[in-house]
Amino acid sequence: RYAMKINGSTFLTNAAFGTYASSQFGFVRGCAYTVTVEHVAHNTNWAKGTDFDYYALVDGWGKRLTNQVGDLTGDTWYTNAAKGLLIYDPDEILGEYWTDGVTATPYFSGKSAILYALKVDVDVDTDRDGVVEDTDDESGEEAWTINRGAFTIPASVSSLYTNYNVTTLPTLVVRGGLAFPAGHKLRFFRPSSSSALLLLDAVGTVVMGTNVVPSNTYYQIPGPYPLTNDLIYYNVSRVSRTGTIGSSAFEYQLGLQEIDSATNVVCTDTVLLKVAPLILPWDGDAVESVYADSNSVSATITNIPNLILLPATTYQFLQDYVKFTKAQFADTNIADIVVDLKDLNYGPFVKNICPATGELRRVEWNVTGNGGNIIVTPPLANAPYGKVIVGDKYPSAVPYIAAQGIQTNVITTVPTSWLEMGHADEGISFVTSNKILIPDPWTAADIIHAAITNGQGTNKICFGIQPTDTWANTNTHKSFLKLAVATTAAGSFKTNVLSSPGMDAATNTLSVSNAVFEVGDYLRVDSEVLKVTATNATTVTVLRAQAGTTGAAHTTASPIYALSDIMRWNLPIDTPSVHTNMVNVTNALSAALGSYAVTYVKLPVLFDKYGDHFVAGTANAVNCLVYPGQGIFMQDTGSVDFNTYISNHVSSVVFINIWDGYHCWWGEVHCGTATRRTISFTPPWWQALPGWQ
Repeated sequence: RYAMKINGSTFLTNAAFGTYASSQFGFVRGCAYTVTVEHVAHNTNWAKGTDFDYYALVDGWGKRLTNQVGDLTGDTWYTNAAKGLLIYDPDEILGEYWTDGVTATPYFSGKSAILYALKVDVDVDTDRDGVVEDTDDESGEEAWTINRGAFTIPASVSSLYTNYNVTTLPTLVVRGGLAFPAGHKLRFFRPSSSSALLLLDAVGTVVMGTNVVPSNTYYQIPGPYPLTNDLIYYNVSRVSRTGTIGSSAFEYQLGLQEIDSATNVVCTDTVLLKVAPLILPWDGDAVESVYADSNSVSATITNIPNLILLPATTYQFLQDYVKFTKAQFADTNIADIVVDLKDLNYGPFVKNICPATGELRRVEWNVTGNGGNIIVTPPLANAPYGKVIVGDKYPSAVPYIAAQGIQTNVITTVPTSWLEMGHADEGISFVTSNKILIPDPWTAADIIHAAITNGQGTNKICFGIQPTDTWANTNTHKSFLKLAVATTAAGSFKTNVLSSPGMDAATNTLSVSNAVFEVGDYLRVDSEVLKVTATNATTVTVLRAQAGTTGAAHTTASPIYALSDIMRWNLPIDTPSVHTNMVNVTNALSAALGSYAVTYVKLPVLFDKYGDHFVAGTANAVNCLVYPGQGIFMQDTGSVDFNTYISNHVSSVVFINIWDGYHCWWGEVHCGTATRRTISFTPPWWQALPGWQ
């Protein structure tokens, strides 16, 4: 009779001579067990005399021995990969041993085998509580559901970086302290479908990923073995959710393998990492910092709090370079991800904003800039992080935004092709959750008209769209008369007053004091626009109620003047007109917002023509920086009348002057700044959007 002992304790004996016994033993993964065979008793009545034949198997594994000396071949391993057992039995005590009639010392005396209940363990933050735990994060680590499963975050590798700052990167933990056979090693394995996943060591060096050694498929942990302590690694995706990373699920598998000296895989643990979506803030979110280019600013921009001036570049419109986003990958872990929009003129800006030692991460969306064409609405009932508006002239960002699965149903119906720059921020600015600033030529026309009729037509405002139209250039400061009133061939303004008896609401003739009007002129008197169809000295025949105005009576001596070309293409007179295009903008936006009620706050802006398109000629106050708690920063218009109107209709306006560096190059404060904002993640986004995939 025999006994099998595990770690010195008898586990199994056969009850009678010549019989077999078996039982189950619960091996704990990651532990090693010493297995011995001992002789208990022999049958003295055995006719052939005493022998020590025996049969000892563990999990069905052992070797048949007929010659205990000649049969030894050195180290002998048995493996059962399905159950993760590995037996080291160099003396070959396990198996079947028999030699008829031998009466010698038992072959197995003083010998032992070692059984390894194999376990390798790599853990990720499966429960998303911000801590990688051995037990709590084990269940479900190889799968992903909306309530459980780990994230990685996107962060590009490029020549801009020498390494990564691992602050706030998702963590992988390789567990140490597990039983480990001599000669075995650990390696990470990444299938080809996960080729965009990068593995980083504790100092931020990419050890597994694009353009690094060793290969992109495996990374062998250098040891020393056995591991006595846990090892920390970090992970990122070199691309964001763009539809180009091998799987529509935007997820990666990563395996930790135990290999023997022949690189046979004897044990594996696998985790699944989902690429966290990028979420764009809306302009009502709290500001963390504002970036601007130091080469193109004036002193007044420094009035903006938390301003970071970057080294000078060759292109100042930072809004077109980047979008600041957030990627939440655990309850309390939120990463700042800078989306490089790949503007053709971006120069070194992205490198300056994302230094190698900084915590800001960078990914690329190949949309050739146009960040000013991407605007986020406030949170909506069916969109807790708002919807994204992308003007129709440059829609290339839409697939990237939609791929995040957060701010879906991108609004692409807002027309911007009529603008030379074609950016949505030229026509829309959410300043509160239900107020939208829009440029309105009629408001500008009314302010100018009031000044002219009050004898203040010489009041001035800045107007220009060329680099030479600087603030210091006296020609930039144009009088209201020059902007609004047409001139004769001799250069005099076509201004007049109504002669007696004035006009009633229906007549189509009028008398004026001077014969300056011509057929085709559009005239303004009070709030009505008239079109001249015939003239006879100081008697003028007109069509009433033009440009959407209402016919009304006008008294004797009412000022009346012919509208300039600038006013005609701004008001709904010429085709196309700025007014008509802006009506299309607000109609499209209102339709897209549905039942969400908003108020359009009309600000005075006049546009100039550039070919067949339009560029803001006066300061476009809509193109502003919304800074909750600090103010709304706008370009000074150069007009007391305009500034006063804006201040009376928009709370907390702060006028700054960056005219030369921005307006003269077809941009304003919003174009020239890039703003990093805080997004509220209470509750976490996966709880706010339970249908996300």
